[in-house]
Amino acid sequence: MICLLCGARIQNLVTGVGPSRRKLILLAFAVPNLVAILYLGLIHQRAPIEVNRAILKEVAAAGNPPPGIIQVHYLMGCHSAPLLSHLHNPPTKFVPWYLDCSPECRKNAETVCESEAFSKDPNNFIMETYLGCEEKREDQTCSVSENYTPQIRSIPDYVVCDKNDLQQLNLTLASMGIQEIGRFVNGIKGIRLWRNLSFGDAPLSDSESLNADTLIDSFSFNYEEFVLLRRF
Repeated sequence: MICLLCGARIQNLVTGVGPSRRKLILLAFAVPNLVAILYLGLIHQRAPIEVNRAILKEVAAAGNPPPGIIQVHYLMGCHSAPLLSHLHNPPTKFVPWYLDCSPECRKNAETVCESEAFSKDPNNFIMETYLGCEEKREDQTCSVSENYTPQIRSIPDYVVCDKNDLQQLNLTLASMGIQEIGRFVNGIKGIRLWRNLSFGDAPLSDSESLNADTLIDSFSFNYEEFVLLRRF
């Protein structure tokens, strides 16, 4: 319905105008749509599939791996990446795990879902989940009481997380022998055009002020990225 209404209006715009102006009008509509199609088709939310392809390449590069189990843990928001639909390399078996945010968990207001716990304190969640820490001391070491019985998960072969969370997780993951092996762009979070102008998640510093004489003093994108890490 919207396309029909827009089509009639566009037809009115180009009726009775010269050929050169008609071309300009058509370009004004076509170019933004082409840019949107290229971005949405080639860049936007491509990381979930790309990161799984990278895992498959890593496994294949090992050279005819024997039958076994490879654990892949997605430490991100719910449903951030497809699971077994894009992880197939028989006879190797992939066992993915993601943070729980199921309706069963969310229906109880007193229950803290894994996705919520990770979002509040990613590093503490990692230390509790993989190292069995009850809480974190000031020196970043584990503190465990006698009555504390954590459900410790085994350290996975691969970890996928958001680049913003990785800043808090780097030291802990490194102590577990997990290192970064790749980054994958998932979209543009913000665009910075001028010293005093930004869009989206591209904050400016307090020291920067309006300067009308400076046009495109800096131009940059702030990307959303998935980070792939492997246990060595």
